[in-house]
Amino acid sequence: MPSAERIGTSDWVKNSDPSSGRIYYANLKTKETSWKVPEEIRDLVGGSQTTGEWVEREDSKSKRKYYYNTVTRETSWTMPESMGGKKGEWKKRTDPKSSKVYYFNTATRETSWKKPAGYQEPDEESTTTAKADLDAAKSTGKLANLRDLATKSDRQEISTSSKVEVDEEADLSTYTLECYGETHFNLHRKGVLKQKSTVDKMLRWKADTMKMSLTKLSDDLSNEAVQVHKNITGYMGDRSSKKKPLDHIKKMLKGVLAQPSDKLSDETYCQLCKQTNLNPNPESCHKGWELIVMCLATFPPSSEFEPYLKNYVTSRLDDDDELVQQYAAYCLDRMPLSVKLGRRQENPTSLELDAIKDMKAVQIRVFFLDGTFKTVLFP
Repeated sequence: MPSAERIGTSDWVKNSDPSSGRIYYANLKTKETSWKVPEEIRDLVGGSQTTGEWVEREDSKSKRKYYYNTVTRETSWTMPESMGGKKGEWKKRTDPKSSKVYYFNTATRETSWKKPAGYQEPDEESTTTAKADLDAAKSTGKLANLRDLATKSDRQEISTSSKVEVDEEADLSTYTLECYGETHFNLHRKGVLKQKSTVDKMLRWKADTMKMSLTKLSDDLSNEAVQVHKNITGYMGDRSSKKKPLDHIKKMLKGVLAQPSDKLSDETYCQLCKQTNLNPNPESCHKGWELIVMCLATFPPSSEFEPYLKNYVTSRLDDDDELVQQYAAYCLDRMPLSVKLGRRQENPTSLELDAIKDMKAVQIRVFFLDGTFKTVLFP
């Protein structure tokens, strides 16, 4: 595309990334950029750019088929409706942890915090009928059976914020960072009056050091999170620093390991997803993925955040940058081991860090009493 194309009378323009040829959108007024079609101009752009194209893929580990959207980067174990999959019926549910309303699709097993297009509230007659059925069940002794069925249904239709374990049948596309951010991000952060920001903006690469944590943390942990971001941007080269890159890594990992809870760990992974998302500098982006690899070798994400991180990593398996694809595949392979081993007690050594960031096994010499030694590879 030779030049930027203005979208209607809006401040948005459509352009082509010279290195990859991919279409992106830029706001002339706010300086925002996005690979996805911004919500405010979707009607002006048209359906094909909005919905993208679904393609079939095969999971290298389980050999199961899954579906990937080339524009929105969503993944799904179930066949999308546009490819002939079942449409299903959307039902309203309430998350028991946050009491927030969400919507569940009975066919695709998707969940959404936003009301899906075409969803209709149950009419008064159906609500009255349901209440009458419940009263009848109480009087006939069938309530226990209904409770058992409800419990089984709740296990299947659990929401994204309360589910902490993901089985192989789970639809990974449910666990988007945007969905996680709606519940866990500290959205009130703009200016002196702390005006509300959006999750989409908070998840985009930014060179400037953050003034407060992405997630909702105590003041002490929020200050630690700011230090984490300083070390991340220092290592990635997003800001100038007199420290050696390795010093930034060690300080960041030491700060996270010093905290007994997983809150700062998840915050760190959120920051790294942010710094590698829509990053215009390939070298900086590669450094960010190096940090994700080194973090996985040092501490795992919490059980709650694990599926969201897995979703983000999976979405980069088809990235235009081949090195990012390699990092994503490596992270996806290492994540189960990271979760199994848990967090380390001490920082990795410089030797380990050098090997880990290059996705190589660590070579360690083991010396015996007779003076001989053996080189052992640690994955």
